[in-house]
Amino acid sequence: MSFLGSIGRLMGGFGLHEVLETVYASNAVNHMLSGKAVSRAVRGFMMVENALHILLMKESFRVSLPSAHETDTEADSSECDEIVEKACELYDRFVAGEETTESVEQSSILSEISTKLEATKEKLCKSRTSSLWLNFCRMTNILSKFLIAERTGNWDLHLSSIQEMLPFFVAAGHNLYAKSAYVYLSMMQRLEIEHPEVYRHFKAGHHVLRRTDRFWSGLSTDLTIEQILMRSVKSSGGLTRGR
Repeated sequence: MSFLGSIGRLMGGFGLHEVLETVYASNAVNHMLSGKAVSRAVRGFMMVENALHILLMKESFRVSLPSAHETDTEADSSECDEIVEKACELYDRFVAGEETTESVEQSSILSEISTKLEATKEKLCKSRTSSLWLNFCRMTNILSKFLIAERTGNWDLHLSSIQEMLPFFVAAGHNLYAKSAYVYLSMMQRLEIEHPEVYRHFKAGHHVLRRTDRFWSGLSTDLTIEQILMRSVKSSGGLTRGR
């Protein structure tokens, strides 16, 4: 995926390569940062993003993280912020069935958490290093939204995530991808007017293909071609290898 390569190009020389090498082999990391090892790159980038969010939560809510020699119960909980305690209580009530999904989404606790996280991000952005890694989290978030859009067949989220990718294509020097994505986005935004029938199908989630009727089973057309058609052609008994 070209966007994975853009992330690797922008972050590879700023410590991401070394962080990923603590989990993956060096050659594997090179392929991940180039965008060729898609599955590994997605898992690796999201793993780093989760670690950064843990540090962000620690900074925002003064929560002490357990060390390598401590268990969760040994961690000092005396410094936990009042908001975190309320959030834990809300979570316990939700698990117990006392709260619904709608009531949790409308809870003021989530708004307070979001506000505090944004305030911490603004504070950290004064540092160039922190700003760089927060930008990495933003790129990974865009990647997550794109994958959700493809898997669930969400057309609007598909277009919005591609639009958010454009400046990163340019920043990484992937000018051809930036140009093609811009042209594609412009055409798709006019689809409702120029081809309303196609637009209705895409809005219904038919811009992706599904091999099963599961909710999380959407696949882009090029990926389906690679997995089905090209595999059947190149495998034993196919056109290129004979019978």
